[in-house]
Amino acid sequence: MKATLVLVTVCGLCVLAGCRQPDGPLPEPTGEQPNKIDDISRDLQNLASGDANARVELSEDLMALDPATRPPEQVNALLEGLSGALAGTDPAQAETDKMANLLFVAASARELSGSQIERVVTDLRETLVSVGADPAAADRASAAAGDLANAMTRNRKRWYHR
Repeated sequence: MKATLVLVTVCGLCVLAGCRQPDGPLPEPTGEQPNKIDDISRDLQNLASGDANARVELSEDLMALDPATRPPEQVNALLEGLSGALAGTDPAQAETDKMANLLFVAASARELSGSQIERVVTDLRETLVSVGADPAAADRASAAAGDLANAMTRNRKRWYHR
């Protein structure tokens, strides 16, 4: 009985001390993905300039990053958010490249932890605001990217993760 109590206490302390949700590997672009990321960067510039086809092209490029199926409702919310955030801005190539890489991570990573997704959301929001996006619009766009990343990851937070 005493040994069982000690074992339960030790296990309980381990759980209370908490295991952190493990961070997953960030995806590295392979094959055609670098070209797709460049296309996404151009799509973002076109979206900012008001090009009528930019949203469709961005959707196609996001959906074709790899063979995985992305939930259309999250992709549409992301497109809506980015359209609103980038409208009337004039982002530099370096800024759209950064956003394209963040979108690549959000849309294609399968093992992101909650903290990694939060970093992507924060980085995207900061980049959008730095190019002149309204902070509320940047919040909507970055939250939509987080929703997409959460839908794509298999690295779910478990009850024993803090």
